[in-house]
Amino acid sequence: IGGCGKTNLMLSIAATISVGGIFPDGSKCEKPGKVLIYSTEDAADDTLKPRIMSYEANLDNIAVMDGVVDRKGKIRSFGIEDITALENYAKANPELRLLIIDPVVGLVQGDLNKANTVRQALDPLSKFAEDYNCAVVCITHLSKSAGKENMPLVERFLGSQAFTAKARMALCALKDESEDNFYLSRVKTNTTKQSDTHMRYRIESATVGKGIETSKTTWLEPFIGSFDTKSGNKKEKATEINRAKKLILDLLSKNETIASKHLKSLCSEEGISDATYGRAIRDIGAISFKREQAWYWRLPT
Repeated sequence: IGGCGKTNLMLSIAATISVGGIFPDGSKCEKPGKVLIYSTEDAADDTLKPRIMSYEANLDNIAVMDGVVDRKGKIRSFGIEDITALENYAKANPELRLLIIDPVVGLVQGDLNKANTVRQALDPLSKFAEDYNCAVVCITHLSKSAGKENMPLVERFLGSQAFTAKARMALCALKDESEDNFYLSRVKTNTTKQSDTHMRYRIESATVGKGIETSKTTWLEPFIGSFDTKSGNKKEKATEINRAKKLILDLLSKNETIASKHLKSLCSEEGISDATYGRAIRDIGAISFKREQAWYWRLPT
């Protein structure tokens, strides 16, 4: 959805790959390497680079492609017919881990709503990903056409459904109008089980270099629940959150105070995740205090 910082959050992922850092879900980037970005919506020097710098990325591992050089030595827009140029770059940089195309519709020569036309643009990218063991992320928008407002999110991507059908996974950046946070949600996957855990993030201002103002993605704890497939509004997973709240309330009501480690361990034994445990504690308004070198929880008076 527009205004959700799609490019910015992908730059956050790119920075993580460039340094071998920690991904938003808490997992370690085991194979750090290079990232290649082709963007026709944002300028490299005044937009992309400052944002990348805000994540303390290894700039040597991130390259921005302006286009391809024609026979006259001039730079022109990259097209899918120039896939050989990408292959040459990948051969020269075997540590390439991620290619970002922003937006992907610029690679389609013809009608975006025709499946065959879209597949002609995506098939070479798919083969490139397989041949060079490189992830390819294509950024696009949701359609604003009349009549699509009541369709599931996965069917609202701009152009032909071939865009999402060809992809191994489709992610959607969403915003709940009731708050300032954003969500990155999987709306289609061929490689993993569908999950009700969604990555939550916030877009914040940042200053880099010599007073350059930019913006960055700050990842927050995941949200567990579901999203309305038509509006994108989130629906909290009541069974998980409420079960955690009930368990914690029962334990604190019976014991008045419980050691923090013990309470977390009891919740873990009941299959409650750390993220849900933390959310439930905050929602309840439990109060922490220190006694004899250990931390405890109690209910508010």
